[in-house]
Amino acid sequence: MKLRTSCFLALALVAGHAAAEERHLGPHVHGQATLQVSVDGPTLAVGLSIPGHDAVGFEHPPTSAEQTATLAKATETLRGGTWLVPVAAAGCKAPPAKVVADGFDASAKPGAHGDFDVSYQFTCANPEQLASLEVGLFKAFPALQRVVVDIVGANGAAEQILDHTTTRVTLSP
Repeated sequence: MKLRTSCFLALALVAGHAAAEERHLGPHVHGQATLQVSVDGPTLAVGLSIPGHDAVGFEHPPTSAEQTATLAKATETLRGGTWLVPVAAAGCKAPPAKVVADGFDASAKPGAHGDFDVSYQFTCANPEQLASLEVGLFKAFPALQRVVVDIVGANGAAEQILDHTTTRVTLSP
């Protein structure tokens, strides 16, 4: 199972990185983020992709001080990861996330899409207690309408859809 989980996570993160580099090849749906969750022993790995339009309201390099501040705030919110809360009993800790804000620098092509791709790696002291995650993306980014969650763990793979009223990801059956 460790190999399968590790392979899924590697593929999800590579695909997310490739999508960030070649956004026009992959889906980019305003109002929808994708979340990949992998649980492997004490490791909880999470990858997030969110359209720039939903995170900051634009998908181009900032053109004003206000847009620059908005971009910095969104990047810091994603890096801090406070919007993602594993159940407390699991004792999960994570260093700051790696955030790639693609399409917001001077090299961005005019008319291209902007995205944020984020990866987190938690270490959980009590992984057997890791039954759920609370996802606060809708509070952090109100323009977001839904989150498609792909989960891989010891019990196999699953998909869940979150919205403004459903914000908990169930990790165990």
